Amino acid sequence: MQNAYIVDFFLSGMLMIMMFYLYVDIISRLKLLNKVIDSNTLAVAIGQTLRQSLLLSVPLLILLMFLLWRFYAVMVISQSWGIGGAGLLIIMAILGSFFVWLDILLVCIKNSRFVDASKLITQAKKTRSKIRLPDPNTPLSEVRIK
Repeated sequence: MQNAYIVDFFLSGMLMIMMFYLYVDIISRLKLLNKVIDSNTLAVAIGQTLRQSLLLSVPLLILLMFLLWRFYAVMVISQSWGIGGAGLLIIMAILGSFFVWLDILLVCIKNSRFVDASKLITQAKKTRSKIRLPDPNTPLSEVRIK
């Protein structure tokens, strides 16, 4: 195609927009999850949804690699391919892959049952502190019923 560079410039712009969107979306999702889930439940949720998020991120990673390939074509056309261009391409590939996976992971955690479990745990902790229940590990011989 004679004017393929125009399409390549457009796709490179889409790559930049995608990277910026992922960055902003990850920050907003982390702030949201910080309000609704505690750190222990988050650690368990990450372990449980890790495989699912890896499988779900494969199509977006393929799209990212395609956009990076077209970005490489723009650098070759504009003769800006050098050590700086190679470094930029590698950094964008690594960061983009991590951003895609992390965004999918946060979506999986937000839509999982762990958010509800964390709410129940937080509610139980508040209730326990209000009525002074004994610790769960307290032996029954030390528990006094009034």
